[in-house]
Amino acid sequence: PGPGPAPCTGGPKPLSPASVPVSSQDKLPTLPPLPPLPNQEENYVTPIGDAPAVDYENQDVASSSRPVILKPKKLPKPPAKLPKPPVGPKPGLADMTAELQKKLEKRRALEH
Repeated sequence: PGPGPAPCTGGPKPLSPASVPVSSQDKLPTLPPLPPLPNQEENYVTPIGDAPAVDYENQDVASSSRPVILKPKKLPKPPAKLPKPPVGPKPGLADMTAELQKKLEKRRALEH
């Protein structure tokens, strides 16, 4: 029976947890600076919330601009045909031009 009451009377155990809250209290003063940070995050979130409304308006315009974006994609193909003439004049690349022409013909066939 003696050892049983000993743990109950063991004041050191409750004191050790009591010391933990004290250390946490020391940390509490450092916590107040943290709350302002969340406020700043909220400020960042607010402008983002306003941005979507503008994005929606731009998206409507983007839908009409998308066809315009498709046109530039077609432009890169014609420039690919331009390299052929400069390669032709070079005598050493004559064989290469023949191979390139064959490749281009195959590509054109696949495209059509």
